[in-house]
Amino acid sequence: MNRLRVTIVTTIIFTAAFIAALYSASPVKGLEDADDWDQQVDANGTITLEEGSIVINGSNNPLPGQPWQNTSTQITTDSSIGETVSFGWSYFTTDGAYFDKPQVLWNGEWYNLVEGNAQSGSGTSTGYIASGGMFGFRVLSTDSCCGVGTLTITNTSWIVGPPSTPEPTPEPIVTGK
Repeated sequence: MNRLRVTIVTTIIFTAAFIAALYSASPVKGLEDADDWDQQVDANGTITLEEGSIVINGSNNPLPGQPWQNTSTQITTDSSIGETVSFGWSYFTTDGAYFDKPQVLWNGEWYNLVEGNAQSGSGTSTGYIASGGMFGFRVLSTDSCCGVGTLTITNTSWIVGPPSTPEPTPEPIVTGK
């Protein structure tokens, strides 16, 4: 009888440990892992992946033959099972955000991080990416001249699984200056 109790208790403990390991081993995207991201550079912009950050420099003064209007320097990924993403961002340009738009992609739709013609901004953003939804960042240069727009992404966290609220937020929350 004691051996049966030990077996049952041991089985319950191992099952609980296995289930806990499954939940804690949720896949997490790293900002520096190029295999998880698709990159697009229309002209002479650059994307730098470093440990814990992404730096995107939009195009500026492209070479002859390169596009110069509405050029995109972007990095995107998709969500296979749904994820809540939080990140910090900062932006700077000598031109203006109207001409070098820092943007975030939530579920296939681009949103401006800075409005108007501001030359800088920073903040945090949190949102839910539905299963199969696209997520990413870009600098969209409408004129490709007069100064580079630089968008830096840091402090990113990914929580894999359903959102913490019953309904996903229709638009991401963006805060900044």
